[in-house]
Amino acid sequence: MESAFYNRLSNLLWGSIVALVVLIAVYVSAGRLLMPLVDDNQDRILAQLNARTPFTLSTAGLTAQWRGFSPELVFADLRLEFADNEELLLKRGSVTVDIWRSLVSGSLRLRSLRLEGLALAGEMTAEGRFLLHGFGRRGDDTRVWLESLLLDIEQVTLADNTLELMLPTGVRETVELDLTLLRDGSRRQLRAQLESASGTHLTVLADGLGNPFVADDYSGEVYARAALADLAQLASWQPLLGPSLPIQASGAAEIEAWLSWSKGISGLQTRLTGEELRLQVEGGSLELPVEALAVDASLQQRGQRWTLFTGQLALQSGGVDLQLPRL
Repeated sequence: MESAFYNRLSNLLWGSIVALVVLIAVYVSAGRLLMPLVDDNQDRILAQLNARTPFTLSTAGLTAQWRGFSPELVFADLRLEFADNEELLLKRGSVTVDIWRSLVSGSLRLRSLRLEGLALAGEMTAEGRFLLHGFGRRGDDTRVWLESLLLDIEQVTLADNTLELMLPTGVRETVELDLTLLRDGSRRQLRAQLESASGTHLTVLADGLGNPFVADDYSGEVYARAALADLAQLASWQPLLGPSLPIQASGAAEIEAWLSWSKGISGLQTRLTGEELRLQVEGGSLELPVEALAVDASLQQRGQRWTLFTGQLALQSGGVDLQLPRL
């Protein structure tokens, strides 16, 4: 009896496995056969997408391909136009549709989004506000839609994008941006690379849990590294950095920062290293050439109080080697 039962169970399992494999093969084959139909139905597809977005999307060409178990739509020369006639232009974009979640939820759900050749324009005001153009002046609907998309999607990739940024000094800075956002459940990771025409390289890595758009619902770690061709370039970004110091600095340097976030900033560590620097008191009354400089600092919260610690300071200038312990 037991032998017959196990034989029937084995046959049932093998039959189920074979049926599942056949269903997957039929699903993938049918999907690949339907991909060429996308070109003939481009207008209908765009109309459906535009009905679900706060902007009007148009493209010079729309194709589709099968990637893994999901269809991917590929757009060429993409244009996003908002209600107040502001627009964004992209060389290429692609989205991967999450078929299973779309069927379960009864609405379109995306697995991944990739944007290439996105040209952005923005400005930084004298008060330190950062304004990004091209998303419509009345951007509440766009912001809500974008936040909802970023919270739901598994991967967002920005590649070969540029940002033309107008600084308060009137200087126009061109920044190249590559960015990747990953989501696995409630865990979110970010990798970003920025490079300016003036020679500044910025790397940002972040890893955390929760909703990053709600401060009390997010905790994580952020690492940032900035390689500056000249510290004097920071003067153009002063409104964003806060009150200026009475000391001006020039020369190549590297700045690293480690930030811990748990319902707000819970800790911050920084490290500054540089060579062949020149420190000057505002007004030019005193100038100090520095062959090498390394300094650490940290900001820690204890209860309702914040405490600033300065780490070891190492300075070489004019043959003098100065070492100061942590304070």
